Amino acid sequence: MRFFVITLLITPVLSAREKDPVYSGSHDIDKIVVPVNMINDEYRGSTFFFVMKDYKGLYVSINGTVTKLLDDGTDVTSTNDMTDKVFFATKRGIYIYNPKKNTADKYGNFDQELIGIANENVNDTIFVLTKDKEVFKVVDNGTMKFETNYTNVDQIMLDNLNNLYFLIGKDPYVVTENEGVKKVEGLPVNPSYVKLAKHVEIVYDGIIFISDKTLFSINTNGIAEGFTGNEFDVALTAVSVEDVSKNYYAYDKKIYEMNIGEIIFMNIYCISPV
Repeated sequence: MRFFVITLLITPVLSAREKDPVYSGSHDIDKIVVPVNMINDEYRGSTFFFVMKDYKGLYVSINGTVTKLLDDGTDVTSTNDMTDKVFFATKRGIYIYNPKKNTADKYGNFDQELIGIANENVNDTIFVLTKDKEVFKVVDNGTMKFETNYTNVDQIMLDNLNNLYFLIGKDPYVVTENEGVKKVEGLPVNPSYVKLAKHVEIVYDGIIFISDKTLFSINTNGIAEGFTGNEFDVALTAVSVEDVSKNYYAYDKKIYEMNIGEIIFMNIYCISPV
C-alpha cells in the first residue's frame, strides 16, 4: 500500500515543468503545507501555506490569491482533524492562523526565536525547534513549555501517529515510545541537500525524506524505503503530498500544483503497485 500510494503521488513531479506554476517568486520556497482539516473544506476551496527561505516571509494562497501573513515566519504546521488550526513558527514565538480575518495571531506566551514547529493530532501538544537547535514541548494552548533531551536539531516533523522525527545535520532520527531514539538507516551517504516532509494523510506511520533528487519513506522501524521512479530530474526545495487530491512541489522559486484526481482518471488502467 505504501509503495503504491507514494509511487502514484510523486510521479507527477517528473513532468512538473510542463505545467504552469501556481506561484512564482524571487526566493526559493522552503516549506509547503496543505492543511488536511476544515481550512480546506468544500466551501472554502483550495488553501495552502508556504515559507520562503532566509526569512523572506510566510504566505497563504487561497484559491490562487496569495497573502503575506508574517515577515519573520520560519515554519508552518496544521492539524489533521475537524478543526481549522494552523500554527506558525516565527522569530517571536508561536502564531496561529485566523481564517476569518486571514491573519496570524499570537498563540500562547512562548517568545523564543523559532525555526521549526510540529503539532500532534487529537490534542494541543506542539513541538517547537528554537534557533539554538533545542526542542521544546508546548501544551495548554501555548502557555506551558517543557524541555526535551533533543539538541543540535536542524528540523522536526511528526507523522500521523504523533511519532517525532528530526534531523541532526543531514541524518534523520526517529523517536518512538517503546524504543527511544534511533538513527534511520539505508540512506545515501554525504548528500548535498536533505529535507523532511509530511507523508500522505492515509499513511499514518512515517514521513517523507528528500535526499538530493531522490525521495524516500522513513518510518518507526528506522529503515528508509526508496521507490521505483523516485529520481527527480529537478532539485526540489519543498514538497507537500499530505492531501490525496492535490500535491504541491517547489523548485527554482516556483510552486507547481498537481491534481491527483485528474491523473488517476487519465491513467487508471495503467497504474500498478511497485
